Amino acid sequence: MAKVKLVIFSLAVLLIFWITLWFRRFGFSNFPKPQTQILPSPAITQNANVEGVSDETLQSTTIIDFGNGGLVTNKVSVNESTTPFDTLSETLQKEQLELKTKRYDFGVFVESVDGFASTADMAWIYFVNTEPGTVAADQYKLKPGDLVEWKYLAPSE
Repeated sequence: MAKVKLVIFSLAVLLIFWITLWFRRFGFSNFPKPQTQILPSPAITQNANVEGVSDETLQSTTIIDFGNGGLVTNKVSVNESTTPFDTLSETLQKEQLELKTKRYDFGVFVESVDGFASTADMAWIYFVNTEPGTVAADQYKLKPGDLVEWKYLAPSE
């Protein structure tokens, strides 16, 4: 039984490695640039007179695009350790939508969002300020005011 698990795990790692090479080979440059609107600078609110609240609350906007016209938008508080994956998780939890992931050595992989599964034909790709992510979504550190978009796209587009 241990050998079967090892073989399955090895195949999964090879599949992830192949997908990673495939994305690098064909690049993200073929992806259409996301349609975005220009957002104002980070929302900063002064709360100096309220006990227990910091002087500034810094936010980022997260948009989840299901590719079928369905969009979910959320404002998320950002600190020095917030990642695009954090904003996705928080937004989906707020909207009570299901998130399935797998953790690998390189980072987290989004398997599905509310039943929209990552496959060879369609995958969840994140963008920060209209640029596709170059590292795993739980490795990229956001800055206040960043626009995070999660798009369900065909990788070959």
